[in-house]
Amino acid sequence: MKMRTGIILLVLITCLGKTYRLLSQDTILGFGEAMRQVRSHHPVANAARLGPEIAKAQLMKARGNFDPVGTGSISQKYFDSKQYYSLQGGQIKLPTRVGIDLMAGYESNGGIFLNQEASTPPGGLWYGGVSLPLGQGLLIDESRADLWTSRLSAQNAILNQQNMTNDLLFEASEIYWEWFRSYHVMKIAEEAYANATQRFQAIKRYAGVGDRSMIDTTEAMIQIRNISILLDQARLDLAKTQRYFSGYFWDENGSNKGLSSNENPENTDRIFAEILGDQVTGMEEVDFFDQQNHPYLRQLVNKIEQLDIERRLKRDKLKPKADLKYIPLAQNTGSNTLSQFSINNYRWGLEFKMPLFLRKERGDLKLAELKVREADLFYRYKSTELYNKFNNKITEWQVTTDQIRQSQQAVDLYSTMLGAETRLFESGESSVFLINAREQALINSRIKLMELLAKNRSAYYGIFYLAGKMADTYTE
Repeated sequence: MKMRTGIILLVLITCLGKTYRLLSQDTILGFGEAMRQVRSHHPVANAARLGPEIAKAQLMKARGNFDPVGTGSISQKYFDSKQYYSLQGGQIKLPTRVGIDLMAGYESNGGIFLNQEASTPPGGLWYGGVSLPLGQGLLIDESRADLWTSRLSAQNAILNQQNMTNDLLFEASEIYWEWFRSYHVMKIAEEAYANATQRFQAIKRYAGVGDRSMIDTTEAMIQIRNISILLDQARLDLAKTQRYFSGYFWDENGSNKGLSSNENPENTDRIFAEILGDQVTGMEEVDFFDQQNHPYLRQLVNKIEQLDIERRLKRDKLKPKADLKYIPLAQNTGSNTLSQFSINNYRWGLEFKMPLFLRKERGDLKLAELKVREADLFYRYKSTELYNKFNNKITEWQVTTDQIRQSQQAVDLYSTMLGAETRLFESGESSVFLINAREQALINSRIKLMELLAKNRSAYYGIFYLAGKMADTYTE
């Protein structure tokens, strides 16, 4: 009878001592597939896709500052059967991106009380000319600054889409590996609970016929209670994590579909193989952390350039405003208006304006310069911080990879110790108390191994996240 009991216990302990392998027929939701589903329909991912469209609209608006503008007007006054005046005209004005405004138009003015300076020949006058800023507005003005800033905003919209997607996928990956850990810890607890229950039933049965002492049944029941507490906590952790992770899965109609009830995370065998197959070559090199093309850092650089454009515009305001206009005139005499063109027929003007103290302008320039300096310091800080975090993640990944190998060896050693304790128990030289202790140590080591697997995967994908490359890794 003792030999039979020993065989039963040895079979149960051997099953417990092996690394857990998922044999469920449920659907496996792989990490890559989960990330692709999140990227396809998550509201944050959809919102990120709107960024470039918004930027295009802003750029179109900025380009509209250089669209030709047509104007026309007519104004007449009649009183006491007399035409006091008649003012008619039209003009097309074309702003250019070099600061010069081109214009062309026609005017026809008459009337008995019209000012002489506004009068035109009976056929009216055609004119064309330019408006040239000689001081303020020569190299930069609001329209050109708005256009240049909008171009940078369009670039930033694409970069922001990458950053939002990068953040979203990393958040989802963190939850995925927590889901992975809690699921497999629960499976370990379920397996341990089943084994402890079967052991208790066997000991109770043989204690009833005198092959075991009754105190052994008490020790076996204590183990069931301890594992039951572990199992309840594991189920609670899994339920919370699974519910949280379900919030990342949406359908094409914008409804949260969650996780299917039969979907489970990756099995441990595949993750072990993935970890052992990871390559570290080149990850410590600067070219993997490409500072020049990192989407977040490029956004900061573009922000500095936008602020520099503002600074240039504020500096331009220190110049006097001096606009020169030259408008040749041609009389309308029939089909060939240019036949009457003469360089002696023209209008010209010069407008000059300049504040005497420039306190507002100098204050605006100082603020703009400080903003550029502030943005540059922030960029230097963030680039160094990201690079240090990137290297720390590499170190964490490498260390946890080594810890996993050692932890796996520890699991095997604990399994060996449990088997040895079982043989001593069979020969009457041990107790259920010691077997329970060995079994608890084995359970703890297996749970620790699951935690290291999840931590390793989180660190590994954190490397891609900090390098700004996670959005490129999982395309739709």
